[in-house]
Amino acid sequence: MELPQYLLSVASRHELAKDEHQEEIKEFWLRKKKNSRTNFKLTYEDELKLLKGIIGSVSGKPKSLRKMTSPALGALAYILKAKIADDPYILGHEIVNKLVCNPELTIVYLNGFRELKDLEWIRLIEKPGIAFTDQPPFCWLQANIELGKTFHLEMGVVENDSRLFTSNDAYLDAVCAYIQVLIDDESSQYRVNNIEADLATMQPDGWFRNIVQRVQISDSKLLPAVEAREKYSLSVFQHLTMVGLLGMREKDLHYDFSDPLDVTQLFAKGRICRSRMKEHLFGEKSQLMRQRLLEGSHGTFGETIQLTQAGLISLLGKHKGKTSAQELKTKVKKNTLFDFEDAKVRAESLQLPKAIMDTIRSLIFSESSKGKLIRKSWQLSLPSAWGSPTGSTVLLYGSPGTGKTLTAQYLASELKLP
Repeated sequence: MELPQYLLSVASRHELAKDEHQEEIKEFWLRKKKNSRTNFKLTYEDELKLLKGIIGSVSGKPKSLRKMTSPALGALAYILKAKIADDPYILGHEIVNKLVCNPELTIVYLNGFRELKDLEWIRLIEKPGIAFTDQPPFCWLQANIELGKTFHLEMGVVENDSRLFTSNDAYLDAVCAYIQVLIDDESSQYRVNNIEADLATMQPDGWFRNIVQRVQISDSKLLPAVEAREKYSLSVFQHLTMVGLLGMREKDLHYDFSDPLDVTQLFAKGRICRSRMKEHLFGEKSQLMRQRLLEGSHGTFGETIQLTQAGLISLLGKHKGKTSAQELKTKVKKNTLFDFEDAKVRAESLQLPKAIMDTIRSLIFSESSKGKLIRKSWQLSLPSAWGSPTGSTVLLYGSPGTGKTLTAQYLASELKLP
């Protein structure tokens, strides 16, 4: 563990020496102001010589660091120290603040970031459109910093960032968990209580901010729920409302997100704030309404609300209807007490009367693409009072041993269902 020990020693010694250097500078300028004739000399002429001197005073410099410039090595030392202190979300300006005394030298340390980035010691996760500038190297002041490939190779470990969202489900689970924190919060500390707050741009404190930072280091193409928020310009509260409705639908959250009053009480505190939140979420100018992501059961937005098909697809992706067998199996085990079985039964395994077999074949045909088109044409021609023949329902009855279970397994096999 030569590398981390050396870097931690550099960071710790520099932290103490920097404090002493700043005190010396104050004393130096104080005496100069008073025209003191006392000869006062700084230990280090400037902060760059201070950093170089500290690096030189720490023995056992690893071979991989010997050609690295002092600003780059100092930055790497503080980045590692922050990671070991369990600070997963490190911003560029936080590291620069640890190193810099004279703000004019900020560019020197940012060039150190460039060196570390080019050598793959670190990864800089930039924030286009969010940082005060998109121009490197100054945009790196607001970029998230992660240890890179070279560091992990030197440590002899495989780079594996568990904070990345590797799937849309992982993201939605994290947001649902955050919503559960809001639901369980009896102190109301997470609720909006400032009547002048800009609900369209406001970011809730705490965990959701960490979720956003995890998104920034993840591949957004894997996260349709995140892309939907950006596409429709949704606020955090509008996005949380949609995820809450999905979580209630999937039984991941036990809270009535279909009631606008309950939703506004979850996000806002006080009569005026709740009124503003309700208008923000469900009013005529709300993106949720204008983009038809939500719908009301009575009127425009009546007593209850729910996700529209467009809202559901925006959260789950275009292929939300194509659930794999493994995903379906996981869902069944999570939400029910039933066992999941992939049935594999052929027609020759059934020994049933011809009339019953004809009925079974007719049922299988009705669930085919052609059969569904026929059903759809029937639906248009039948009176609405007769209902919609858009699905198939089967009732199997008979004494034990007559083939009910085997028939169900055969149907499942042909329809490729569990």
